[in-house]
Amino acid sequence: MNDVFFAVWEHIDSYDSTRNPFANWIGGIARLKALDYKRKYANRLLETSWENAQHTTGIDDAIELQTQFDEEFSEETKQMLSCLKPQDRELFIKLYVEEKPFDEISKEMNTNKPVLYNRLFRSKKKLRALFPKTKSMNIT
Repeated sequence: MNDVFFAVWEHIDSYDSTRNPFANWIGGIARLKALDYKRKYANRLLETSWENAQHTTGIDDAIELQTQFDEEFSEETKQMLSCLKPQDRELFIKLYVEEKPFDEISKEMNTNKPVLYNRLFRSKKKLRALFPKTKSMNIT
């Protein structure tokens, strides 16, 4: 909770009362801080050996936390990518989620690499326009 108050203190100049109420703005900060802590904890668990994680937090807790994080992340990702055409969504998933190389994606989709690069560029541009970064969202 102290980190949330500190973030509010440091970024109060980025609050815009015309965009949303103060309580919603603080709620957004709290949500982002909670996600940050969740990610840090999940990463720490992944870095720790499974045996060590089992002794400190229990293997079931580690697996449950990672699964919960993956589900939340994938749900947010699905919502963001839903504005794209199915082909472009598939390209994003293959490239960024499945981490396949462009050559392999090009063969799978039976499309030339320049066409894929062009579609990727346009899709990124569309996502940036729909989901711009704001100062209140960049609190770390």
